[in-house]
Amino acid sequence: MSAALLIALIDLRRRVRDRSLIIFGIVAPIVLATIIGLAFGDGGDFEVRIGLVDEDRSEVSSSVAAALTGAEGDSPLRFQPVASAAAARDGVVADDLGAALVIPAGFGASLAGEEPLGITVVRGSDDLFSGDIAIGVAQGVAAQIDASRLAAATAIAAGADPETAVERAMTLEPALPVDESVLGGEVNVAAYMAPSMAMLFLFFTVGAGARSLLTEQREGTLTRLRSSPVTNAQILGGKLIAVVATGLLSLVVVYGVSTAALGVDWGDPLGVLVVIVAAVLAVAGIGTFVTALARTDAQAEGYTTMLTFGLALLGGNFTPPGDMTDLMRRLSLATPNGWALRGFTQLSAGHGGVRDIVPHVAVLLGIAGLTGAVGLGLLSRRVSR
Repeated sequence: MSAALLIALIDLRRRVRDRSLIIFGIVAPIVLATIIGLAFGDGGDFEVRIGLVDEDRSEVSSSVAAALTGAEGDSPLRFQPVASAAAARDGVVADDLGAALVIPAGFGASLAGEEPLGITVVRGSDDLFSGDIAIGVAQGVAAQIDASRLAAATAIAAGADPETAVERAMTLEPALPVDESVLGGEVNVAAYMAPSMAMLFLFFTVGAGARSLLTEQREGTLTRLRSSPVTNAQILGGKLIAVVATGLLSLVVVYGVSTAALGVDWGDPLGVLVVIVAAVLAVAGIGTFVTALARTDAQAEGYTTMLTFGLALLGGNFTPPGDMTDLMRRLSLATPNGWALRGFTQLSAGHGGVRDIVPHVAVLLGIAGLTGAVGLGLLSRRVSR
């Protein structure tokens, strides 16, 4: 292990001396994040207006409407009563409403049957953010009513009076909660763009470190290194340690500087560090795999550049929050940077903690394990030649 650490330290010293780590890993992402943040503004306070149409006007539907409007408080979510579904659609089209919920006629009576009617969500193609919130609220109402129906059925089975059991179960008190951890009270573009730009340049930073093996092979220093009393595993281990260390240093410094100097809130510090480690390992694995596929360091650099911008476009590095289409959101799930940015967003805008980012971290570690294992296996054969 001492030989591997020595090789890692030598690599790190080279990176610091040629200033590539400082420029690409620290200065560039901070400058770009600042410029983009200034261009889009800090986001400020926002308000989501959702129309609420009660075509049923039953006791149950009135209870649902009262529960939703009563849950507003200091939340940026506002429900606006609308006379009809047609008026709600017109409001969404005219951008007077972000989205709308329509409680259909017969809704209350249908809850006593086997196939209850659902709440209709009216959403536009422009304001995807409000549409997603409306869908979430509708799903929350549906879940609350399903629980009430189950409670009523259980009470009746236990011998309670059916009418009384249903009446008690359908009483939506306390008011339905609107989860403000999902909505947030402030959208700060810099809180998204700082980790976004850091992830973009992480590919270049890590890729340069991974390519050092090919550079040494071209310059002949790898042959001299192999003639010393070190194993191939120690050589690859040292290179990998240096790659991961440079990636961690880059993201941690960007995190610290953007937080202290720019006032960017990345969210729960422990959660941020967990995502940083997982993201660096995933990108290191991909960098190792790309290096193993290339024949020369110049070819590896070309592969890295194409892959970096391709993943950045698919993963949402250049897209402000809420502007991604449904297709792009699905495509982003195929990228490590997309999962990392979702994790960072969950921590910052969603005010989440470590538990909330477990799925994101699991995917990133899976990518790291798969690409890293294949890449190291291929590089091991190259070093042995």
